[in-house]
Amino acid sequence: MITKFKKYLNKFKLWRLLLYKLKPEYSIYKKFNFLSKNSVFIDFGANIGNVSQIINDIYGCRIHCYEPHPGAFKILNKKFKHFDNIFLYNLAVSDENNFSNLFLHKETDLSKIEETNLSEASSLDKSKTNIDFKKKISVKTINVESIINDFDFIDCIKIDIEGYEYKILPYIFKYKNKIGKVVCEFHGNTKVKNANFHLYKDYVNTLNYIKKNNLENWILEWI
Repeated sequence: MITKFKKYLNKFKLWRLLLYKLKPEYSIYKKFNFLSKNSVFIDFGANIGNVSQIINDIYGCRIHCYEPHPGAFKILNKKFKHFDNIFLYNLAVSDENNFSNLFLHKETDLSKIEETNLSEASSLDKSKTNIDFKKKISVKTINVESIINDFDFIDCIKIDIEGYEYKILPYIFKYKNKIGKVVCEFHGNTKVKNANFHLYKDYVNTLNYIKKNNLENWILEWI
């Protein structure tokens, strides 16, 4: 009963704005305080749209969401279909335009593929520690370079693509002059619970590149 009531309250923007102020877990929006109504925000790995909803509620900018998981995208579409400033793409962001396997959490029930409680773990990286490489679905991928080239300037890109960020980051760095800021979840950080240790080398190399090129204030780590 309480859960249903909370879901009902969450439908109201004023209630959500109050939560953003009061609950520490919602303080993530402060990472995006440089945005405005005229900004372009791109969400790679939008899942069910929690972050994009915060961005829309507070800043109301143009938002482009990319999410390959069918169940998550269904919720994403239901949540934002009436907003003319939010654009949705049922695509996985990659380093090529193609089709690829999206590997699912090892506890996923393939007969209930549209359930979203484990959808955040889905990844194009089949060696990710919490997925089962035998549990997979085919999804369409889009080259990140083609996305960036569609814009004159992007104020912010948020990246949460479960280990596959290291495949697209070279393109992000290549076009850094077209991007105001990047907020990225880096997998392989051994200080984080349930870290994907096979990505540790990629994580270290990326941090070294960021420090070497003085990009610490341009690309922020999401922890």
